[in-house]
Amino acid sequence: MINQAPTNSNKMIDFLNPIVLWGIPACLIPLLIHIFNRQRIKKVDFSSILLLKSFEKTKLKSIKLKQLFLLILRTLIILLAVISFARPTLKGNLGNLVGSKAKTSAVILLDNSLSMNYQTKEGSLFDIAKKRGEALVDLFSLGDEVSLILFNSQPALLTPQPVSDFKLLKNEIKESTLSYHSTDVNKAFALALDILKKSKNLNKEIYLLSDLDKHGWFGGMLNPLLSSKDKNIHLYLIKLWDEEKTNWALTSAGLTDLLVQKDSPLQLQAKLENFSPGEKENLLISLYLDGKRQSQTDVKVEPKQSLGVDFTQNVRQAKIHYGYFEAEEDELLEDNKRYFVFDIPEEIKVLLIGSADEDFYYLNSALNPLPESTSFLNINSILANRLSSSDFSKYNVLIFSDVPSLPLNFLAGTERFLKGGGGVIFALGEKIGLNFYNENVLKKLFDLTVKPFGKQNPEGFFTLEKIDFDHPIFSAYQNIEKEKIPQIKFYKTYQTSSPKELKVLARFSNGDPALIENKIGSGKAMLFLSSFNPLDNDLVNHTLFIPFIHRSVKYLATNLIKENREFLVGSTILRDLDPNLAGKSIKLVTPENKEIFLKPNFSGDRLEVKINETSVPGIYHIMTDSTFVDRLAINLDPQESNLEEIKKEELEKIVAGSNLVLVDRDENMLNKVKSARYGKELWQSFLWAILVLIFVEMFLSRTTKGEAVSEDRSE
Repeated sequence: MINQAPTNSNKMIDFLNPIVLWGIPACLIPLLIHIFNRQRIKKVDFSSILLLKSFEKTKLKSIKLKQLFLLILRTLIILLAVISFARPTLKGNLGNLVGSKAKTSAVILLDNSLSMNYQTKEGSLFDIAKKRGEALVDLFSLGDEVSLILFNSQPALLTPQPVSDFKLLKNEIKESTLSYHSTDVNKAFALALDILKKSKNLNKEIYLLSDLDKHGWFGGMLNPLLSSKDKNIHLYLIKLWDEEKTNWALTSAGLTDLLVQKDSPLQLQAKLENFSPGEKENLLISLYLDGKRQSQTDVKVEPKQSLGVDFTQNVRQAKIHYGYFEAEEDELLEDNKRYFVFDIPEEIKVLLIGSADEDFYYLNSALNPLPESTSFLNINSILANRLSSSDFSKYNVLIFSDVPSLPLNFLAGTERFLKGGGGVIFALGEKIGLNFYNENVLKKLFDLTVKPFGKQNPEGFFTLEKIDFDHPIFSAYQNIEKEKIPQIKFYKTYQTSSPKELKVLARFSNGDPALIENKIGSGKAMLFLSSFNPLDNDLVNHTLFIPFIHRSVKYLATNLIKENREFLVGSTILRDLDPNLAGKSIKLVTPENKEIFLKPNFSGDRLEVKINETSVPGIYHIMTDSTFVDRLAINLDPQESNLEEIKKEELEKIVAGSNLVLVDRDENMLNKVKSARYGKELWQSFLWAILVLIFVEMFLSRTTKGEAVSEDRSE
């Protein structure tokens, strides 16, 4: 719980321009002039009787007193001038007693992010915030200017110009609605400060009506919101709720393995996080798939902990599937659902390319062991010298197995194939033309070159080391202990330096890269620095070869199934569609069944649509006529589910302590605000006092000068 930060409300007078006070030593100028300009006494011979007769002791004392008074007046004039330029101001109730209240410019920041829908016994936090916001309006009077900002990750200024129509302002607050967006206090403050910088009023105030969730203040950086230059801006943090909040949420959902196929069991997982201080037992989690509830289970989750909830599901149809996980109700309902979309294609078409039949014999055996059976993979093979009769656009994955060289026009076609979303594997054996590959293939597609077969270690072979088990190709083995993974021996390998911009998925035991991946356009290219020949390694005879090559092909074809289908609320999405849809009417159907027609952008061989309407979580359908061509899952920002409040120490780092006023939930806002406001600026009063003193000084100066002259004559 946040306590009130120190304020300067106990100071009854303050200076808005205190740096001018450094000019106070200038008050010594009259004294210095008086000292250095005193008339020297002239020595005149005269008799003592004559002196006694002409010397008027009383008059001399009067002149000296007037000169002293003049010195004080001149010093006081300079002092008051310095103070007036420093802009002295009365604060709090005293200021209101001695004169009319100074005008105020204020900005009310009303948080309408998702977490504000947290339910309490008095309604949602947003309802409480609106009631306090309406009460705030009563603090302002004629001449004050108020702006209203409704904020989340995308703040909106509801009053284009500061208003003094407080009835209108109350109505704007009353009509405000919640959003599904996350919180971003930084953006809201930037907008508020920009408004206040344009104001000439003395009092400048920001009122924050928010649940003070920690994540909304930081955004990854601890940037100050108010600094010393904003000293005259007061920030009022208004507490909405004092009790500790409890919440659990589903923060992610989807397949644990993207490399799926029809008629095979697949694993779906939801991540459940408990943000509450206590554990939750028998928490019910349900799975809905393609509009129907498929299964459910109950779990126990510890306080401030998370766990994965797994479901196994058989899916027979090859199509774009969609669904969601749902947890039982709590005080924040919206984050109890998490949506997902995944695609199972009918088949993946693979073309194997080699210079002889033995180059893809083992690949054919691994990918299509029973040619007469119906397979998820459609495998074709062709010799490199017959490529002129092949159309790459019919395939999803190309595998070049120890191909000596290729016509340059086919290399250009391979690059276009990659940019369009295809997948390619290059396996390097003894038959490749090294110079040709370095100059025309590897340099262009991977920005590297290779050396001939490297020198082997004393044992005569290398093994695979440093495998990236987080990568989809190897993720199936990430739970297997390292020593239980069978050893694969490589007798002949190519060598290259470690590429800086590319992914190295595995290395040989000498540290050289063994498998490299590069993304080109929408596609992926992989480089295997050995071959699929049993003379070069024992990979093709190993039990890991079949799952390795299958998963590699599925992974390279994931652009076909568009694996990235989950986005956050408020995202702007660019989506590639089938170029054959060019010329057809394409529309987006939102979770609220709202239809929005999309304007496609056709460039080259790509058809792209831009989606801006993602303000509601759920499944979005892209359709042409009555046909579904794509689906997207729009989810909430998981950070918004963490309702931990910002701590006092953290708050003081990002808000200048002298500007911060915390108003507790049951505290009287009127008294709090009055004690911090500037009641009256006094510089005008000081200027009037200076003018009066100048007239007095001029009068005394003339009379004193005349008396001094007559006295000189008498002497």
